Amino acid sequence: MNGGLKIIHTSDWHLGKKLLKKDRLPEQRLFLDWLISHIKKENIQALFISGDIFDTPSPSHQAVKLYFNFLHDLSSQTSCQVFIIGGNHDSGIFLEAPSALLSDKKIHLCGTLADHTSFFHLVSHQPESNQYVVVAMLPFFRNFEILHFNHLENEPQSPLDGFLDKFKQQLKYFIQQAQQDNKIISKVFLLAHHLFGSYIPAGSEQALFLSGVDSISPKVFAQEVDYLALGHIHQFQVVSKSTPYAVYSGSPYPLRFGESNQKFLHQIEVTLQAQISYQKVLIPEFRKLITLELSQKEFVHQIEQFLQSNTLVTLPYQLDALVEIKMNLSGPQTGLSDQLRTIFKDLPAEVLSLKFSYPQTKEYDQDLQDKTMASLHSPEELFKLFFKHKFPHKELSEKQLQVFNQLLEKAGQKLDNSSAQDEK
Repeated sequence: MNGGLKIIHTSDWHLGKKLLKKDRLPEQRLFLDWLISHIKKENIQALFISGDIFDTPSPSHQAVKLYFNFLHDLSSQTSCQVFIIGGNHDSGIFLEAPSALLSDKKIHLCGTLADHTSFFHLVSHQPESNQYVVVAMLPFFRNFEILHFNHLENEPQSPLDGFLDKFKQQLKYFIQQAQQDNKIISKVFLLAHHLFGSYIPAGSEQALFLSGVDSISPKVFAQEVDYLALGHIHQFQVVSKSTPYAVYSGSPYPLRFGESNQKFLHQIEVTLQAQISYQKVLIPEFRKLITLELSQKEFVHQIEQFLQSNTLVTLPYQLDALVEIKMNLSGPQTGLSDQLRTIFKDLPAEVLSLKFSYPQTKEYDQDLQDKTMASLHSPEELFKLFFKHKFPHKELSEKQLQVFNQLLEKAGQKLDNSSAQDEK
């Protein structure tokens, strides 16, 4: 590598996330195993993880175990340093809890703004080199968390501008201290988990609001930072090619149906001559997420055509595909759901979602205007309106209404029995 420093930027793992109650841990485990193999193969020296490690602030035990097993395997098998910031889905305090144990393994955590000492780090190009890059870490934060940074009353700046200015001042001071120790600083990297620049969402992200701005301009760090390693947006994209070069690495696997199955890491190399290069690395497809849009008359033939031209599993991973089916119907069709599931029963695929849609009528739209929930005096009236919405070209039969009332009566009996048990 001739003294160069290789870095990987990734984010938004969302460990523990499910898709319509389907566990995604098998895919996540395969990704983490592949990531360690890639780091070893490419001799990667630093790994940036820009937030949303977990899908919830209180992740499942299985997700936490997967995370710590990855950190253990990576630190025991490689010399790669790891830099992790908290995202809006993470509990920053939870992420930082094992900091004292993990720092000896060159794993650096910054989950919250509370501990300023964890903001900045140095990474050497190689042991005999006196050249370093600075890694700055800015975890996800909310408006109230930055107020104490604006210690002067009646400051002309907004709280966000005041905080960013103070953060940049601290970064400059850190660099000056390193230079006084005769260290040569070649590049500055900043990990952040907020909205920067003009981005294209994948659709599975939560909305973020910060001090009344939709996004922060990357130019805010034009004088201080060379590369912005961004998290939160789940689709890989470069949002700034000028200084700083700003990239959302995206999630390593699609988090919902409709997202692209192509996912990427961003690999960076800094030479001893302070030249920087970038490589977009395709992540293997560990499990296919498939959306089929079918017609009522031709759906069997359409599925057969799809199966002839597409494989449902990806070698060598071979996890069953997850399938979403969308179909426009002219009216209700008895047993259609069972028929569709039967087609896929013996295939390496699982149908997770069936979405049937029906044409709307002006009469139904008028009903919605004329009737409100408050004006519906009984569950039967509500059911009639629902049926008209779902099947606008069909008449509700007396038998269907009778079955509905029988089900309603059974539900009421179960509720009464449950209440009686509680009283005992």
